[in-house]
Amino acid sequence: MELALLLQAILALIFVIGLIGASSLLYRRYLLDKNFMSGGQKKRLSIAEQLYLDSKRRLVLVKKDDTEFLILLGVNGETVIGEKAANHLSIKTLKPSRIKSVLKRKKS
Repeated sequence: MELALLLQAILALIFVIGLIGASSLLYRRYLLDKNFMSGGQKKRLSIAEQLYLDSKRRLVLVKKDDTEFLILLGVNGETVIGEKAANHLSIKTLKPSRIKSVLKRKKS
């Protein structure tokens, strides 16, 4: 009788561990998929790179479709420093002197 109860408890434990393992596999496969919530569509917006300038400011390179935006983020707000299309025909950036003035203004 005691052996039967011990065997039943061990089998129940194995069953519960199997259920936990199966649910974690299903979670990883279906719910952690980045495109699952968007219906399988490719995401249009991503952060390509970021560079920390100091403790309060950082540069972020954001990609949207075929366009890249260089954005300066700080405690006082954000500033778009440059924009570049993927075909490299249309390039809009601030002049270096303007970038320095923006950085000085943000630092103050």
